[in-house]
Amino acid sequence: MPPPVIATVGGGGTRLYPLTLCQPKPLVEVCDTAIIAVLFRILAIQGCRRFILGSKGFENTLALSNYFKAGEGFFKRLGIDDHEEFSYQPQYEDHGSADSLRYCMRYFSIDEDVLVVSGDNLIDIDLEDFIAYHRRRNPILTVALKELPREESISQYGVAELESDMRIRRFVEKPKAGTEPSRMINTAFYIFSPEIRDVLAEMGDKSRDIGGDLIPYLTENGYDVCGYPLRGYWIDIGTPERLLQATMNVLSGNVRHFTFRHPYRENQWIHPSTLKRIG
Repeated sequence: MPPPVIATVGGGGTRLYPLTLCQPKPLVEVCDTAIIAVLFRILAIQGCRRFILGSKGFENTLALSNYFKAGEGFFKRLGIDDHEEFSYQPQYEDHGSADSLRYCMRYFSIDEDVLVVSGDNLIDIDLEDFIAYHRRRNPILTVALKELPREESISQYGVAELESDMRIRRFVEKPKAGTEPSRMINTAFYIFSPEIRDVLAEMGDKSRDIGGDLIPYLTENGYDVCGYPLRGYWIDIGTPERLLQATMNVLSGNVRHFTFRHPYRENQWIHPSTLKRIG
C-alpha cells in the first residue's frame, strides 16, 4: 500500500489571475477536471487511499471541501471501495509548505513514509517504482526530478546539483541560463521518511517552505537527499499559458492515466450538449 498523501494547497495563485480570483488554484480545470483531482486520480488508481489537503485559509478549505467532501464520490467514480475519508488541515495559519507538512504529520499522527505533492502540478509517475526506489536507497527525502529539454528556459525552476549516484548536493534556485549545474529540476513531488518529523521539530519556525527552507537545511546538515529521474509527463500549471499547454497535451493523449468524464476520442473532445445536438 502506498503511503498517505499530503497535498500542499496554500498558495494564492496570483500568477493564474483572473482564473483564480474566485477559486483556489488547484480547482482550476484541465479539460473537465480540477487540476488537483487529476493528480489525485493518477495517485488513487496506483493504490493511494489516504489524502490530506494542507489548505490554508477558510475560503480555500471551504472550496476544496465542497469539491471533494469526504471523497466518496471521487473514489466511487474510480470504482474504489477500500479507501479512507479525505482529511483537511484545520484552520491553522501555516507559514508555507514545510510548516503545513509539519503540522499535518503531527495532527494526523503520521509516523510512516509520506508522499507530499503540490496542488498545481500535473504529473504522470510510476508510483510503485518511485516508492521502491526510495525504500531501496532509504534517504530522508526523495525528490522526483525532471530533465528539462535544452530549448526550454530553466530560470524559473529549482535545479538540482547532483552527485554521480543521484544524491542531491543542493538546489540552485532560478539560475541564469548557462549557469545551471544540471537540467534536472524540482517537480515538487516528494516522499519523506518518518524521521522528517524530528527534523521539522528541530527546525521550528525556520521551517517554512520545502524548497526554500527544508531541503537546504537537509543538504547542509548532512542528511541523505536523493533524486529520482522522472520519465513520465510533468508540468507546473502556474500561468494561463501553462494551463493551455497542459490542456493541449492532455487532448493530444500525452498524459497517461487521464480519463475523461465525457465522450472522447483521440485529439478531439466534445462537450456533452454539443454531442447531444449532433445526435
